[in-house]
Amino acid sequence: MDISVIIPVLNMADTIEEQLQALAAQDFTGDFEILVVDNGSTDGTVDLVRSRAVKDPRVRLVDGSHLPRSGGAARNLGVASAYAGLIAFCDADDVVQPGWLAAIHDALLVAPVVTTTLENWSLNPHLRTELVPQFIGQYTVIGFPGIPGGAFGVRRDVYWTIGGFDEHFRGAVDSELAVRLGLAGYTVAHLDDAIVSVRLREGAAANFGRHYRLHLSLMVVRDLHRLGRASLAVRGRAVIRRVWRLVRAGKLVFDCAGRQTWMQRAGEVCAEAVDALRRPTSAVIRPDLEA
Repeated sequence: MDISVIIPVLNMADTIEEQLQALAAQDFTGDFEILVVDNGSTDGTVDLVRSRAVKDPRVRLVDGSHLPRSGGAARNLGVASAYAGLIAFCDADDVVQPGWLAAIHDALLVAPVVTTTLENWSLNPHLRTELVPQFIGQYTVIGFPGIPGGAFGVRRDVYWTIGGFDEHFRGAVDSELAVRLGLAGYTVAHLDDAIVSVRLREGAAANFGRHYRLHLSLMVVRDLHRLGRASLAVRGRAVIRRVWRLVRAGKLVFDCAGRQTWMQRAGEVCAEAVDALRRPTSAVIRPDLEA
């Protein structure tokens, strides 16, 4: 087995068929399997996957109904159940584009972790404005290379070396994983031409709250690893500059799509402001995270 594809799923009967079809149509010539880890679906997802597995023996249903309702827990079970030493992750409500799997496989032969590009428009026609980028390439999470949980690959030994996904982390488990990969010093390669079309479902207010909580939590994780020290004054100036840039950018936001993007960034910056203010006389951060 050359590579295993892991799909965590919970009540995704309305979208998973499209993703499975996209994976079946990949031009990868090696051996691969598709593990759909069900986290307790009640909407017919399980029956749909079983039916697909009859037609395509590469598809395997993994029962994760006993697990906590957590994408991290489902992904961990998927990796534990996989046969291959190379792992690719995608989500049940997205669609991988042609060439995606072959690109991840080939890149993992030379890099321990690989991320792919997100495409926003094809599954979200209402967001096709200049305020929402069509493509999202490589990005950072508090200074470390970001990991899109539904669009990346990793060597299995590396995955377990850092402990897999945190099944109890409240927030985006992929961003928390990115921090630990960065702390461990792993190189993350990015593939511009390997693309996953993503489905955006949450509104602007929810986007703000999620990214605020996420970024504050991630900065606590960073602090617990004691990455060095920098003055609160320096950190405070950096945060103030970012808040001011965000306020100026907000003047250009007019439609719903733009508000969603702006609120996401606002949540992140506000979390950084709270993080800076909660510290006494010094900040436990890396100097290279000042920008």
